[in-house]
Amino acid sequence: MKDARQWNTLEEVLRESWQMLERGAGSATDPLRTAVLGISGPTGCELRTVILRRVVTVDRILICNTDTRSPKVQQIKNNSRVSWLFYHPEPKIQLRLHGPATLHTADTLADAQWAAANLTSRLNYLTSDAPGAIQDKPTTNLPDFLIDRPLTLEQSEAGRKNFAVIACRIDFMDCLQLHDHGHRRAQFAWHEDKLTANWVTP
Repeated sequence: MKDARQWNTLEEVLRESWQMLERGAGSATDPLRTAVLGISGPTGCELRTVILRRVVTVDRILICNTDTRSPKVQQIKNNSRVSWLFYHPEPKIQLRLHGPATLHTADTLADAQWAAANLTSRLNYLTSDAPGAIQDKPTTNLPDFLIDRPLTLEQSEAGRKNFAVIACRIDFMDCLQLHDHGHRRAQFAWHEDKLTANWVTP
């Protein structure tokens, strides 16, 4: 992404912000591959680090995966509005995005995301207990037959029942680029697909 002082138009900022997100979803080493996801919980805003799995720019969709037994699933059912936070240290860009999320477990989107998941990712859905369950001692909670043994594709299918997708349609984006000689910031909001874009004070 360009130095903030080279930004000439809001259209350029918006386009390059989505391109950064697309690169994040497509590369395991990109800083935007990991995001902080904020969900409304019983004690207030609960934050979690998630992996950005897919970006559908034309529909403003961000996608990550989760376990159906995770508390965040019920939390999203209670309040579908979620927030995303990304930071790229090289251009010093922070992206904050908000929007309503939907949960997918037994549809084409979930099937496609499961098919795209590698064995390392699928392993997470084979735990005996739900994420966050209290244990007597440190444990991976994986079945004994997987301890120190490679997972096969056939074995991984047992985790499909615990797999879910979170898809969020973005309706607000805040883009901030930090710079020693002055920051620059822009905001974008969509209402019924009508875009409002503004430069704002950093």
